[in-house]
Amino acid sequence: MPTKVCPHCQVEIGEGVENCPHCKRAIGDGVNPYQSPKATASDLREQPWMSVISGLFFGASLAVWFFAPGLSILLVLLAIPTIVRSLLIQQKLVALGQANGLLAQLGLFLGSGCVVTGIGVAGVAAFVAVCLPTGLMTYSWNPNRGDGILFALGLGFIAAVVSGGIIARKFWWPRKLLRPDKSD
Repeated sequence: MPTKVCPHCQVEIGEGVENCPHCKRAIGDGVNPYQSPKATASDLREQPWMSVISGLFFGASLAVWFFAPGLSILLVLLAIPTIVRSLLIQQKLVALGQANGLLAQLGLFLGSGCVVTGIGVAGVAAFVAVCLPTGLMTYSWNPNRGDGILFALGLGFIAAVVSGGIIARKFWWPRKLLRPDKSD
């Protein structure tokens, strides 16, 4: 059976196929024959930059432990979701056949750090905005018992999780990965 190659994902497909069974894109119509081919997954796996950047950042976060243990805890708490987000996005880019060099992957990592920091700041702001007034109000009603403070901490925690979840849902995945066929 004669075969041809999908211009989008470079996978061999049958001759009479209209849509690629691998990437689900249309074959033939609107394809620019002069466009450079996309990188294959094997080409992209040979670029270890994201793993190197992640390892260096995590190692630096742990190395700060000797100088400022409290700051090291904060950096590790920021490093883990940043590394996870960066590696997930890089894996999705590899699956789409988009090559990234060192600077693009560094930008992706820094962008992930900004998103994770924004989620953390939103959570802390929501916690303080709910917990502080609720705690002051319940303490003013009954200053001898700590039940109101526990109630305020619980409400603040719920507010932090909800606001952080809303921000994370909005900004965790870049738009171009959610809709790869549309350009921003």
